[in-house]
Amino acid sequence: MSDENSFHMSQGYDVIPPKTGLAYPILCGEWDHLKEQIKGIKTSFSWYYTGGTLLLGAAISTLIAILTGAFKPESNGPSYPLVVAWAVVVSTGIIGLVALYFANESRVVAEKKASEVITQMELIEQRFERDKNV
Repeated sequence: MSDENSFHMSQGYDVIPPKTGLAYPILCGEWDHLKEQIKGIKTSFSWYYTGGTLLLGAAISTLIAILTGAFKPESNGPSYPLVVAWAVVVSTGIIGLVALYFANESRVVAEKKASEVITQMELIEQRFERDKNV
């Protein structure tokens, strides 16, 4: 045994004793590997980004068409095409912005969850007296 407080297992591993409470033995290399895996978690592909970008593109395209005069009303007639075009700009613009907002919020929540797990793992590490050179 390398330390009187350590417990020597038959596989040849010295288990670091916890300060208090029950604990599961895990190799330090496996623990570090788990931490690296959790740090590397990226958010999955979100259709909110794609949908929001497409909708904003449609809104901008329609707005450009309106500004260049593609939807001119007929003489003394109703301007239904212009009204429909403005409705498309407003609706696709708002829905696109909302989709991008939700995409950003879902990314922030996923990153926050991963960082909370790492913080909890570091709190668990503080219960043990581990030599950093090992």
